[in-house]
Amino acid sequence: TPDEIKLATQDAECAASSRYDEIFYKTQWDSQVVLIDNNAPKLSQIKADVDRYARGIQTFIDAYAPSGPQG
Repeated sequence: TPDEIKLATQDAECAASSRYDEIFYKTQWDSQVVLIDNNAPKLSQIKADVDRYARGIQTFIDAYAPSGPQG
Protein backbone atom coordinates (compact mmCIF):
# COMPACT_ATOMS: atom_id res chain seq x y z
CA THR A 1 0.00 0.00 0.00
CA PRO A 2 1.12 3.60 -0.37
CA ASP A 3 1.30 4.00 3.42
CA GLU A 4 3.59 0.98 3.74
CA ILE A 5 5.84 2.27 0.97
CA LYS A 6 6.00 5.70 2.63
CA LEU A 7 6.85 4.17 6.02
CA ALA A 8 9.49 1.86 4.54
CA THR A 9 11.04 4.78 2.65
CA GLN A 10 11.16 6.92 5.78
CA ASP A 11 12.64 4.04 7.76
CA ALA A 12 15.36 3.46 5.16
CA GLU A 13 16.18 7.17 4.99
CA CYS A 14 16.41 7.38 8.79
CA ALA A 15 18.66 4.31 8.99
CA ALA A 16 20.95 5.73 6.32
CA SER A 17 21.11 9.29 7.68
CA SER A 18 21.82 8.10 11.23
CA ARG A 19 24.33 5.55 9.92
CA TYR A 20 22.36 2.90 11.83
CA ASP A 21 22.45 0.52 8.87
CA GLU A 22 26.21 0.99 8.44
CA ILE A 23 26.94 0.50 12.16
CA PHE A 24 24.58 -2.49 12.39
CA TYR A 25 26.21 -4.15 9.38
CA LYS A 26 29.73 -3.58 10.75
CA THR A 27 28.75 -4.91 14.18
CA GLN A 28 27.20 -8.02 12.64
CA TRP A 29 30.26 -8.55 10.43
CA ASP A 30 32.69 -8.14 13.32
CA SER A 31 30.68 -10.55 15.48
CA GLN A 32 30.68 -13.18 12.76
CA VAL A 33 34.43 -12.81 12.24
CA VAL A 34 34.97 -13.47 15.96
CA LEU A 35 32.67 -16.51 15.88
CA ILE A 36 34.46 -17.93 12.85
CA ASP A 37 37.89 -17.30 14.38
CA ASN A 38 36.87 -18.85 17.69
CA ASN A 39 35.44 -21.92 15.97
CA ALA A 40 37.89 -22.32 13.08
CA PRO A 41 39.12 -25.82 14.01
CA LYS A 42 35.58 -27.21 14.31
CA LEU A 43 34.45 -25.43 11.13
CA SER A 44 37.43 -26.87 9.24
CA GLN A 45 36.52 -30.36 10.42
CA ILE A 46 32.89 -29.87 9.40
CA LYS A 47 33.99 -28.66 5.95
CA ALA A 48 36.26 -31.69 5.55
CA ASP A 49 33.37 -33.97 6.55
CA VAL A 50 31.00 -32.29 4.08
CA ASP A 51 33.59 -32.47 1.28
CA ARG A 52 34.21 -36.17 1.98
CA TYR A 53 30.46 -36.85 2.02
CA ALA A 54 30.00 -34.96 -1.28
CA ARG A 55 32.80 -36.99 -2.90
CA GLY A 56 31.08 -40.18 -1.74
CA ILE A 57 27.80 -39.06 -3.26
CA GLN A 58 29.51 -38.18 -6.54
CA THR A 59 31.26 -41.57 -6.59
CA PHE A 60 27.89 -43.28 -6.09
CA ILE A 61 26.28 -41.20 -8.85
CA ASP A 62 29.15 -41.92 -11.23
CA ALA A 63 28.86 -45.65 -10.54
CA TYR A 64 25.09 -46.12 -10.59
CA ALA A 65 23.36 -43.28 -12.43
CA PRO A 66 22.17 -44.09 -15.91
CA SER A 67 23.87 -42.23 -18.70
CA GLY A 68 22.02 -39.29 -20.11
CA PRO A 69 20.56 -39.02 -23.59
CA GLN A 70 23.10 -39.30 -26.37
CA GLY A 71 23.54 -36.55 -28.94
